[in-house]
Formats: sequence, C-alpha cells, structure tokens
Amino acid sequence: MISCHDYVYLSGPMTGLPDCNRPAFFDAEAYLQQVIGCCVFNPARTPEMPNWEGYMRFDLPYMAKATMLVQLDGWERSRGARIEHELALMAGVPVLPLDEIKQASGVAILKLRNHFHDWRN
Repeated sequence: MISCHDYVYLSGPMTGLPDCNRPAFFDAEAYLQQVIGCCVFNPARTPEMPNWEGYMRFDLPYMAKATMLVQLDGWERSRGARIEHELALMAGVPVLPLDEIKQASGVAILKLRNHFHDWRN
C-alpha cells in the first residue's frame, strides 16, 4: 500500500475537461499529502506549455522518479494517462486508483479511532 515514504505521481484526464480537471488533481494532492503524508507530483501545477507534447515532455521525467502512480477517475479516457500507466507498468512502479487508497485509508483511520476509543475506556 501507499506510505509517507512514497513519491506519488498523479495521473488522470485533463485535456478537454473544464479547467483541465485541476480541482480533482488539487483535491487528490491535498488528500495524499494530508492523510497519507507522501510527496506528490501534481501535473496540474505544470507551467503553461504551448501544446500537449510540451506537457508530456515536462511531466514524464517526474513520472520516471515516482515510487507510485495514483490514478484519478476517468484515466482510461486520457491518452496521456494511458501512456503514464503503461510506463509505470513497464518500470515496475505500483499503480493504484485514488478511490482504492481512500477506501483503505478510511478503514485504517476507523481502526485507529476504535483502538483509541477502546484504550480510553
């Protein structure tokens, strides 16, 4: 699973979506940093580029350094996210959907809360 030691690369659809889907990327980044405590590369923070290829050239070196690829909903419909997915698999980088991380961390948080509650009583 994911830990605070991971360097996470966020992957998901951007092109053609309102505000390039930045709100979803920023929400995912905040969640991973606040709940998991890991370092996140968020492509929504990439400086303005002249075209799609420019974004890919800028972002992919960060993907190469990642210890985990986290996918946002709809990644399958994104050409760039599909490329990132394939590169991660080829490089042996674990790939996890954000929803799966949220579900697992939610269960862990509930277990900690229950343990703390039991300890106090």
